Amino acid sequence: MKTTEFYFRGNRDYLHGTTLFDYILNTFVMKNYKPKNIDFSFHKLTNKQCLITHEEGALPHERLVAQYKDDKIQLYIYETKELIIQRFPYDEEGITKNCVIINDEVNIPEKIIGYSFIEKVITAFKFLLTTLYRNLYNGYLFARLIIKSIPEGAISIKQERIISNKFFEGKIKEGDKEIGSIFFVVVGR
Repeated sequence: MKTTEFYFRGNRDYLHGTTLFDYILNTFVMKNYKPKNIDFSFHKLTNKQCLITHEEGALPHERLVAQYKDDKIQLYIYETKELIIQRFPYDEEGITKNCVIINDEVNIPEKIIGYSFIEKVITAFKFLLTTLYRNLYNGYLFARLIIKSIPEGAISIKQERIISNKFFEGKIKEGDKEIGSIFFVVVGR
């Protein structure tokens, strides 16, 4: 078990998916192996620090924030009672200004440096959804990432479908090869 010391990104008042994903990779995964068949899902928003454990049910289910699994481990992330108080800047424009949208697809060039894979993919897909559906929805929140492995080069995300008028699915490609999916949920209408 490990208790976190997370921070808010930019003007958000909730734990951002990029913060949690990068923390998991840097703390539990990348120093030991390169993950394959990643499935990372967010279940609820939180403004609290988290407990990360291998044990399902370590805390009550209503405190489950997210789950991470790959071909070697499975982790459960539960909120604690301790509030997140630190805040750090988050420059989404550093990513979006380099992305190119063509029809229903956003291209993320390899040349964007200083950002992690998850920062690029979440920011770019939100940018695509905001561009495609400008005034139809109030906003979008990251919900899930399913990916074969973490790509190292340029990628693209194609808006694939809308599920139950609530979830957006994007297909992630590296070159011509589909490597995963990303899902966002609608915030308000």
